[in-house]
Amino acid sequence: MTQRPERPWRTVVAADLHLTPADGEGIARMEALLALAGERAERLFLLGDVFDLWLTGAERTVPQFAPLFAAFRAARAAGCALLFLPGNRDFNFTREDGAPLGIDVPGSEELDVEFAGGRARLLHGDQLLTDDHGYQFLKRVVRSRPARWLARRLPPALPLAVGRRLRRYSDRTVPRKAGHVVRIVPEAVAARIAAGAERVVCGHVHRFERRTLPGGGELLVVPPFCDAGAFVVELRGAAPGELWLGAPDGRLEPLAPAVSADARQAGADG
Repeated sequence: MTQRPERPWRTVVAADLHLTPADGEGIARMEALLALAGERAERLFLLGDVFDLWLTGAERTVPQFAPLFAAFRAARAAGCALLFLPGNRDFNFTREDGAPLGIDVPGSEELDVEFAGGRARLLHGDQLLTDDHGYQFLKRVVRSRPARWLARRLPPALPLAVGRRLRRYSDRTVPRKAGHVVRIVPEAVAARIAAGAERVVCGHVHRFERRTLPGGGELLVVPPFCDAGAFVVELRGAAPGELWLGAPDGRLEPLAPAVSADARQAGADG
């Protein structure tokens, strides 16, 4: 029996795909990433909002998603482990949804893994916006056990209509919120560092950011895949903290090192 060669990509991390049935271009980009992962990567972490809405589980029958679901299964069959941490849009993507697709869904919103030479805390990122009290209250209601139970029993045709309304609501309300409300709160990151993580890795805010914290540790915000298909790669044998930015065609470029909050401020002042 021929031994399979080691894969050059130890880890791939992607976030904020926001796929909809009408987004043929986005679905194609994700299929390309899954093909790369199946060929080159040991594991692929999806940090939420893979789908712009996943509410009832009936989304598994959407015909436009069929090639995407086949690509998930093919990547898993090729030997790439797939792990999905649900986001605020696809919070109701369950283990039962993931199992037929070859996707593992943990029982918690956050996960500690070995990544980039140390321990990393992976999460979608909305957990870090603790100044947005209205959103955090709504999240507790929507993700409560009764609300989740009810959502799984909605008519199958309803999710698309709900998704369109949620997108319009988000487009209207998020720009009106003060910047400090929708920021990643440093203390929320520091709390996870204090719990033992060397690095916090998330998405959600739709921008790339990599910085060190005053008390130690690093925040890595993965760029939104929905913009241009960017993702983060940890190469096998790379130096601690060395990461790469990937593109759907397989090209990689070095990811800039983390900068300190003081350096970021100096750059802004200059």
